[in-house]
Amino acid sequence: MKRANIDKRKRGELKVRSHAYLYKSGEWIEGDLIVESSRIKITTNRGGIIYPLDNIEDLRMEKDGNKEYLTIDIGEDSLKLIIPKKSLSPIYRYLTFNIKFDKFLVYFLSPESRGGVFSRGVKWGRGFIGIGKRAFWFLSREKQLRMGYDDISVIERDVRTIGEKERTVLVVNHVDRGEVMTTLILCPETTMALIDGYLTELTDKYKIKGEGLSDIEKEVATLVYSGIDSITIESMLGLDLDTLSGYCEKLEKFGLAKVVKVRKEVELTPKGVNFVRESAKKDSGLIDQIKEA
Repeated sequence: MKRANIDKRKRGELKVRSHAYLYKSGEWIEGDLIVESSRIKITTNRGGIIYPLDNIEDLRMEKDGNKEYLTIDIGEDSLKLIIPKKSLSPIYRYLTFNIKFDKFLVYFLSPESRGGVFSRGVKWGRGFIGIGKRAFWFLSREKQLRMGYDDISVIERDVRTIGEKERTVLVVNHVDRGEVMTTLILCPETTMALIDGYLTELTDKYKIKGEGLSDIEKEVATLVYSGIDSITIESMLGLDLDTLSGYCEKLEKFGLAKVVKVRKEVELTPKGVNFVRESAKKDSGLIDQIKEA
């Protein structure tokens, strides 16, 4: 695969040309990708496609088996492209700043913690947050972080010491590869109120409202949240395989978990993460009891 050819035009407009594969009609077709200041163009031996950049609504990296590809949502269409790694970074960065969304200037720290462990060496950055149709973005020259709305589990205000002063920040938790990642946002009160209200409305659909889980089912969800495998859960709770499978199926039914292995191993969805966190708030000793078991 060829390396991306990046040209700076006289007026500072970016143009990128790269070898790429386009997914179409059930197969990957070899072709060329050209990203200009106002449009994206893909050409193959079966024809060409052109889309205006200002029609991009979302983009994300996805994986299918050994293939990792970029998905670009443009209106009702979704482009799937395999791009060489050396070409992907400048293309991805340029396209993120052209997504159709409202942008606000903020300071953000990401990640403050991952999986409950505080990150070391992470500094506050200045950049934009973007509120799009399908995702929430943190954008700077060095970092382009996407949070799908279905990945956000908790958003709340809290106080952090910043530069020897206590400041109110917005804390956003989202699920990334099965772990809860915490990001902090520092911005003016009016901007914070807007972001808080918008994201809270979006995440309401992941809160549990009368699902009717039993205490043992809540305990299973908490153990999964703690990273404990199904064999250990069976031993800890004195369950057989069929009984535990029944509990896991109920968690799946309510959208709290998804199967990740053949032997009924599950991981929590953002809705499940939110459920466990909300349960822990109501019963502060729940997770401690699990750890002591």
